[in-house]
Amino acid sequence: MNKTVPLPLYYKVKESLKRDIKNGILGKGDRIFPEKVIEKFRVSKITVERAIQELVNEGYLKRERGKGKGTVIISLEGIENRRIVYLMMRTKGHLYYPLAESIMNNLQGDGYHTLSYNFENSNLEERWEEILSFEGESMVINGISSFPFYLLDKYIQELPFLVFVLNYENEEKKYRGGYVLSDYSQGGYLAGKHMAEKGYKKLLVYTYTVESYHIGQREFIKGTEKGWEETAKGEIIILEEKKGMREKEKIKKIKEKLLALGKNAGVICTEDSRARNIYQAARELEWRIPEDIGVMGYFNTPWCEVFHPTLTSISVREEE
Repeated sequence: MNKTVPLPLYYKVKESLKRDIKNGILGKGDRIFPEKVIEKFRVSKITVERAIQELVNEGYLKRERGKGKGTVIISLEGIENRRIVYLMMRTKGHLYYPLAESIMNNLQGDGYHTLSYNFENSNLEERWEEILSFEGESMVINGISSFPFYLLDKYIQELPFLVFVLNYENEEKKYRGGYVLSDYSQGGYLAGKHMAEKGYKKLLVYTYTVESYHIGQREFIKGTEKGWEETAKGEIIILEEKKGMREKEKIKKIKEKLLALGKNAGVICTEDSRARNIYQAARELEWRIPEDIGVMGYFNTPWCEVFHPTLTSISVREEE
């Protein structure tokens, strides 16, 4: 462990109370009053409240309403039955929120307790010792490129069972555990094949700039090319949106590519939200969707219902 990182006060208070519970100094039904904890540890009310809330989250305590009620200790038997799972993923957005919510609902229904960490909004390096101290059974990770994989390498001997969901953007599957991933290649294949079967003669794939590709996106484009070429054998163009481009520049570039392809072309966007630029370009060209060009997205998010006409999209079925 990295002992150079000082432990926060609330964590020290929490661990001290937890030891007293485990050692029987504080027993089932005993009450913990914040003012007494403040007096004992000489810390602020905010520190004590956070320590107590963490113990509530972990299942050691439960709150009772009413003045002077305090917080009641529940049995260790109850704690052991509430197994802990760390959830390491984005929890916001049209794609990630349904995934996180579905995982949490299913785990809680099976008697697990989830501790959620959005690794993009918190410094896990500073909190890693605290996190592992909860003695979780499993760690569920959305392995996008921004996840700090180096922490897994650094603390590999102390990790619980690992499960990667939706993405795994590392060079090789070197961690022992489970991999429940979206088949981006198959998704792209279905999209390309669908466009070909609809009778479109040429295809435009609208994506990010190459420098920001993640592994899933690369696989999606390969799959799209395969599905299209197997069925249509027509022209296919990959249009990369350059980093830092203004909206007007993006629309102008799309219009140029669409005019070069002509009507009766299909467009596949690597994300649903990216279709807004395609729709805008079509409006400026006075082209109709789907009569003049067809448009598809990926991930089947609520964005699909925003567009008129609504957007056809490939679902990764994150809830499943």
